[in-house]
Amino acid sequence: RSTLFPYTTLFRSSVDLSKLDLRGVNLDNSRLNFVDLNGSHLEDALLAKVHLQSTDLRGANFGRADLEGAYLKEASAEGTSFWGANLKGATLDLASLEGADLQGATLDEAALMGTHLDNAFLQNASLRKTDFRETYLDNANMPGAHVEGSSFVGAHGLTQEQLNWTIGDGERSEEHTSELQSPCNL
Repeated sequence: RSTLFPYTTLFRSSVDLSKLDLRGVNLDNSRLNFVDLNGSHLEDALLAKVHLQSTDLRGANFGRADLEGAYLKEASAEGTSFWGANLKGATLDLASLEGADLQGATLDEAALMGTHLDNAFLQNASLRKTDFRETYLDNANMPGAHVEGSSFVGAHGLTQEQLNWTIGDGERSEEHTSELQSPCNL
């Protein structure tokens, strides 16, 4: 049950698509900036290279969705589920993902600069070569997350205890590494 809407453009519109069942929809390469998808179901959706800048994604479900190369800059995604989703190479700079479920998600080579991931669930996520510079990670749950080659320079709220539960070693600046205590900046 898949609806095909690739290359759709709803740019700078305030279209309300909240609480819709869009499971399996194909919106590859679409522009849905400033759209309201609050509480919508997008499980297994095809959203590669979709533009969702400044979009309301709060409480939406993107479980197992393909968002490879997606552009979600400044998106509001508090409490959103990206469980098992593919966000490889996605841009989530300045997005708000507090309390989001990213368990088992792939965010390899993603840009998360300045993103709020406070209280987010990142267990067993693949975060290789991910840019966490200036990201907020207070109480982020990261057991089993793969962080090989990632940059945590200037990350806020990241503790040594959180890093102890990850797999691999992310880059940290020397000036912040000496400050590692409970809660601190890297």
